[in-house]
Amino acid sequence: MPYNVRRSTGKRKGKFVKQRDKNNIESFLQRVVGKQGRPARTKDEPPQQANSGALVFPSQFGGRRLIEMEKLFFDMWCKNCDNAIGIRTLEHESFNGIVSKWHIRCKTCSTIIVVDTSKKSNDKNFDTNLKLATGILDTGIGETKVNTLLSVVNSPTIHHSTLKRLERVVGPAIENVAQASCVDAIEKEKMMTIASYNSQENAGADVNNNCANGVTPCKASFDAAWTKRTKAHNSLSGHASLIGHFSGKVIAYAVRNSKCKQCLVNGDKNHDCRHNHKGSARAMEADMAVECILRNQNLVNAKCRIETLIGDDDSAAIAALQKLSPWEIRKLSDFNHVAKTFNSKLYEMKLNSSLLQYFRKMFALAVKQNQGSAEGVKLALENVIPHAFGEHDKCGEYCTKNDDGIHVHKYLKDGKCLTDDKLRHKLEVAIRPFINNAAKICDCASSQSNESFNNTVCTKHPKCAFYGGSESHGFRVAVAVCQKNLGYTFIISVNQELNLSPGKFTESFRKRKQEIHEEQQERKSSIPGKRRRLELKRNRSSKQSSATAREGISYLSGSGYLDTSELIDEVRIAESVDLDQCQLVTFDVETTGLHPTNDHIVQIAAATGDLTFNVYIMPPRAHMDDEASRITGIEIIDQQMFVNGEHVKTCVPRDGFMQLLFFLKSLNKPCILLAHNNFKFDANRMIYLAEKLELLSQFKIFVKGFCDSQVLFESLLTKRKSDRLSFKLTSLAEDYLDEEDILPAHNALNDVLILKKLVEKLCENESYIFKMTRSFDFHRNYKDIMAKTKESLTDLGISKNMIDKLWKVGIDKQQLTKACESGGIDGLTYLLGVSVNGKPRVTSNKRIIRTIYDNLSKMNE
Repeated sequence: MPYNVRRSTGKRKGKFVKQRDKNNIESFLQRVVGKQGRPARTKDEPPQQANSGALVFPSQFGGRRLIEMEKLFFDMWCKNCDNAIGIRTLEHESFNGIVSKWHIRCKTCSTIIVVDTSKKSNDKNFDTNLKLATGILDTGIGETKVNTLLSVVNSPTIHHSTLKRLERVVGPAIENVAQASCVDAIEKEKMMTIASYNSQENAGADVNNNCANGVTPCKASFDAAWTKRTKAHNSLSGHASLIGHFSGKVIAYAVRNSKCKQCLVNGDKNHDCRHNHKGSARAMEADMAVECILRNQNLVNAKCRIETLIGDDDSAAIAALQKLSPWEIRKLSDFNHVAKTFNSKLYEMKLNSSLLQYFRKMFALAVKQNQGSAEGVKLALENVIPHAFGEHDKCGEYCTKNDDGIHVHKYLKDGKCLTDDKLRHKLEVAIRPFINNAAKICDCASSQSNESFNNTVCTKHPKCAFYGGSESHGFRVAVAVCQKNLGYTFIISVNQELNLSPGKFTESFRKRKQEIHEEQQERKSSIPGKRRRLELKRNRSSKQSSATAREGISYLSGSGYLDTSELIDEVRIAESVDLDQCQLVTFDVETTGLHPTNDHIVQIAAATGDLTFNVYIMPPRAHMDDEASRITGIEIIDQQMFVNGEHVKTCVPRDGFMQLLFFLKSLNKPCILLAHNNFKFDANRMIYLAEKLELLSQFKIFVKGFCDSQVLFESLLTKRKSDRLSFKLTSLAEDYLDEEDILPAHNALNDVLILKKLVEKLCENESYIFKMTRSFDFHRNYKDIMAKTKESLTDLGISKNMIDKLWKVGIDKQQLTKACESGGIDGLTYLLGVSVNGKPRVTSNKRIIRTIYDNLSKMNE
């Protein structure tokens, strides 16, 4: 397209442009400013109205804005004609971050007035934008989350490059405040250290003797953390803090970054590069320890040095310090980490809960009661194991005896001493490192304040995000330092550093938040508060343990690879039968009484699909029990059968049973007979009748298994079972079926039809029914099989009650052996303890499972 049109507006007015470009510019100005194609609205012209005469709001100015009231109070005024202006005459809006720049036409003099919705405390940045950047660092979010929040409230979003530029303005100011707070913390720590030397407890000590060459020796705790989940030994960034022992304030901190995105992407060296570590992530802690303690100019200026360092024993930081330090640095172990390390050793030995609790308590008492005395801690720890095994020659005052001169252990089972020599050897090996390092742990020092600081850093720099590729990581750690040293009101100091107004709402909210924090800290540090926390912890632990024992194993890492699922879900169907080829048939029988052999079947009914079967059988003695007649409505009078007063046709038992066989044969499939209370009543009556008529082999041709709908519904309706509601057929029908579907009970055909509807409604998955099915031979020989199973389980070293639980769920010795072979003790644990309907399948008791596993292992050797 030729350049044959002159531009009529803007800086390039009069220049040749393409016709398309000219049209686009004029169209834009017409929409936004109202210059081309539409003359600007004059001072007397009313706002644009719709055809109905209603006022129409320009859609381009929609949404919500964050404005500064004081700024608008003074700026919404025309200086030319000295009249107020309003946003009804707003003609154009531009944005700088979240600050709006409004172009408003004065209704009086038609002058365009430019109004900013925020003040500028410096020539470059608006106050609102700077405070937003500060808030992002303080709340621990980034550009994505802040724009998500702005979009939800329908406010203009901020570009990521603008936000990064603002962050680079407020970040150095935050670091300055953090460094200043560290200097003040050093002075405070120095004064409190000198005061401790002059205290009554150290009245004999001379301050000048302790402060060689005018340098005050201080005690501090040190710890480092990585900005990544888990152990984070491959993290690209990390931070460390040095906290004064007496003041509890951060006196030094360090940050390490192994990556700089700007260097990698642009190769530009003209920026604030924070790439300051080239080694592994593990080496960061020792490097930061040297920086905080040996290369800290603030400590030098304050004439202080760290001579006692408290920390965990997880890194080589102390080794690096002692190697480079011109003075001796004493290392004290954090007692919390020491206790956790000892507990881990006890867990590795797989002690039961009572022994774990006993040795944890004895270890803590041995250290706490001899706090400050290395020799006392050493002797007490050396006596922990002999004391538990009945050797009391070196026991202290805590060891008491009863009237018979026998020591009774308060925390051991039955108060008796331990006797296992192998266990004693393991315990002595576990406690030996702590005895050898009694001097390190005798002071019961703590680096808990460093752990608290690390948690604060996590709120500013979440471990699910990565800010270590720029200055943002250092800024966020500096925010945590400010909060630790100055409290939640540190934001006021940051605003002053940036020459911003403190803010009415900022001050009131922060001061109230700090007051609440101090109240919580006072409550938590009090004796009643600590006792309450321990009580709640014990209650939670007790509830959790009870629930776990009650529910069984509902989650086990790697359980899918233990190859025990087929043992748990084993189906009691003959191996030669394909489940897809079996037909489910609901059936029911009515008898002359409840005796398993003396009473006879008088009615057999069955149903499957649209087919039904019903036959009445005249019993050999032609007699019905009174109670059975009352329940079923069946009466036999003069060799005639009546049902609820109506005469019915009957046949002899053989003919009736043969009719049933012909009905099952007509299905052209092997079938599974489903009845309510089938395992205890109906199936046994049918098998007994088939044996008596010598038709058992023919019966087995058509019937491959039995399923009990009561057992099925109990496994499906777990809440009903836990509420102890009835599982009678009539009760289930009343609760789950429509009124028109409910038929009179205790008639075999009616019961079959009701049961069929219940199964269709409550059990949509037919394969689940087959899992609850017993094969024909298994059910027929159930008592003999269970007796043999019981007999095979007697040599496992478990109680009779546990043997009963095993055979009730059909677990035999062969299955236990398979579980051990496929998954070891984990496989056995999963087989026995897996959650079934909110309860363990058999047991989740570790002691019982260990006993079974050990006995099985000995048998297979």
